[in-house]
Amino acid sequence: MNFLTKMERKFGKYAIRNLPIVIVICFAIGYLLVQFFPSVYANLYFSPYDIIVGHEYWRLFTWVFSPPEAFSFLSLIMLFFYYMFGQAIERGIGTFMFNVYILGGWLLTTLACFGTSLYFYFHFGNNEMFWIWSQLNGGFEMMTYMMYSLFLGFALVYSDSMVLFMFIIPVKASWIAYIDMVFLAYRFVSIDIALSRASIVAYLVNFCILYLLLQSRIKRRRATRSQHKNQQNYRQQVIDFETARRAQNGDNRTQNASKHSGQNPVTITRHKCAVCGRSELDDPNLEFRFCSKCNGNYEYCSEHLYTHEHVK
Repeated sequence: MNFLTKMERKFGKYAIRNLPIVIVICFAIGYLLVQFFPSVYANLYFSPYDIIVGHEYWRLFTWVFSPPEAFSFLSLIMLFFYYMFGQAIERGIGTFMFNVYILGGWLLTTLACFGTSLYFYFHFGNNEMFWIWSQLNGGFEMMTYMMYSLFLGFALVYSDSMVLFMFIIPVKASWIAYIDMVFLAYRFVSIDIALSRASIVAYLVNFCILYLLLQSRIKRRRATRSQHKNQQNYRQQVIDFETARRAQNGDNRTQNASKHSGQNPVTITRHKCAVCGRSELDDPNLEFRFCSKCNGNYEYCSEHLYTHEHVK
């Protein structure tokens, strides 16, 4: 039993069920705050300056309310797809594993971005310069890359499934995942935002962890199935051996009984002529009939049925 299995048995009951609904609700709350309560949202998003200098540490947790993009009608469609992908992944890998994947991505991203912020804070050594860098690196793309990691997880679990690229072209999920990986690599090289790069690295590392965990689970399942199959084959061999041994012992007992008696085993016949003594063992084509004129149950073959003397 590996570490993850032990953790699932111990803490699986605390896993958040229907976590995709929670994710969509967080996005919906973020959209509402941005549209109607911008001042409240300004105190929630990830801001390195406010976290380190202003000691607003709740931003390490409340950045999950940051929407991945500006609100539009397309955003509603994307939220629906995020929910569907999340539900599919949760069914495929289980509630606990899905919690580990999503919450692990959130934790790694928070640590990576906060560590990057600390590096720049000690590097600049000037609150004004750090404030300028913090405004340019507000972490507004952190949740966007989380959505990419969600689709990568879907492509990993359902690699052979078909999805509509651009809502029109049916393409395998694995190919779309390759396109996303190329896009993330291009984004990492081209963009000059440290927190965005840290988010990309964190989510890709989290995806690689999920891949290794699933591969390990698949190997264990294959090994278990192979072991069960070998046990079944061994049990069947034992049963066949015992059956053959009992059949051989039964034949040996019959032969030994015949040798001790000095004669062949007695064979019981169904028909026998009362005159000549022939039976169906002597000639399978013989026909036998009972005589109604004889006093008793006397059976005769076809040759003696009409020529025998009636028993009175």
